[in-house]
Amino acid sequence: MRKVFYLLLCIIFSIVVLGNAEGSFGIVYDEDFKAAGVNGENLEKAKILMGKTSLEFKKLTLNKQQLELEANRYILDGAEKNLGNLDEIFDKIGVIEAKILKGKIRSQVEMFNYITRQQYVKAREYAVERISKEQQSRFKFQQESNIEVLKSTP
Repeated sequence: MRKVFYLLLCIIFSIVVLGNAEGSFGIVYDEDFKAAGVNGENLEKAKILMGKTSLEFKKLTLNKQQLELEANRYILDGAEKNLGNLDEIFDKIGVIEAKILKGKIRSQVEMFNYITRQQYVKAREYAVERISKEQQSRFKFQQESNIEVLKSTP
């Protein structure tokens, strides 16, 4: 019975944690940005930008992986006879990697139109502080649970 209780508690905790991660920038949540002085309109614009950037990054990554698989096929078929094809594929992979790096820089530059560097740093500090408190409370809960288990053990 106790195992079932702890399992349900873990599931509920996971749902709460995953639910809070919605609409966040990694470890930095919307509340952290708002506490750092970012207004709601700029935060929404930044989220839209991150969504577009993320989608573009995923597409480029998939294209790169597809080319890598094609290169592996040529290597397995015999690298010597497919050197021209391999050179062409690796050139395409280089172009994709350059696009990814350029996209990251451009999105960062554009992001600073909505969230300043100082606001981001402050929001990140709030996030680290929040995470630290969450970890402390989790550790305290685990200690209390262990003590209860020890008390109930004959």
